[in-house]
Amino acid sequence: RDRKPGRDNMIMLNTWGDRGQDKHVGETFAIKELDAAETLGVTHFQLDDGWQTGRSSNSAFKGGSLSSIWSNPNYWKPNPERFPNGLSKVAAYAKSKGIELCLWFNPSLDDEYANWRKDADALIGLNREYGIRTFKIDGVWLKSARATENYRRFLDAVRDATSNDASFNLDVTAGRRWGYHHFGIEYGNLFLENRYTDWGNYYPHRTLRNLWQLSKFIPAQSLQIEFLNIWRNAEKYPADDPLAPVRVPLDRTSTRLNSSHGQLSRM
Repeated sequence: RDRKPGRDNMIMLNTWGDRGQDKHVGETFAIKELDAAETLGVTHFQLDDGWQTGRSSNSAFKGGSLSSIWSNPNYWKPNPERFPNGLSKVAAYAKSKGIELCLWFNPSLDDEYANWRKDADALIGLNREYGIRTFKIDGVWLKSARATENYRRFLDAVRDATSNDASFNLDVTAGRRWGYHHFGIEYGNLFLENRYTDWGNYYPHRTLRNLWQLSKFIPAQSLQIEFLNIWRNAEKYPADDPLAPVRVPLDRTSTRLNSSHGQLSRM
């Protein structure tokens, strides 16, 4: 994989980090997040689960599923209630600020990814309509050689259709997925895992330790490492804990953004 700085190097703001799931995602929310992203110096803004018409099983609202996705041909179209202008307004606003708009996507696992061609066409369509080229790939479960082959066909088809311009953030939080010792870095980077302050066990120094340990096996520039909103859940850490997130300052600019919902990851 040839590395391209504008495509592969990123400081990304993702909308999943406040544990609001898809409750906040929408056009107005995205515009506000882009304003915060500009102040933070973010290069990529990623709408996670909730931008699409279909409802996933991770939704904050009932009735979602990641099975039989293609029984709803509009599943991967922008949600018309949340995004009345499609993604055009958000994409244009992001571009005006020099920020790249990115999306979350969960390929259809039915019959060991037999619908890989439809999944690929969905991303190719989003690329052609909105110029989106960076996609977080989530919910993958590779339980057989056939599933692995179809999954690779899906990724290759998107790369081929975009002249190798598409890039993927491969989420390795859970499931049976490509990861640190297998395949995947030729497609983009590996998103290590979701981290949260809700249980008082997230510490920035542990995140950096993970990066250091994994860099023995995989290039550090191919790992997407998450840093959270340090002001959220500050009361869940001991008052005298010198390593609590809120006591490990970000830059002075970011201290003005303690209402930002998302999570930052740097690659």
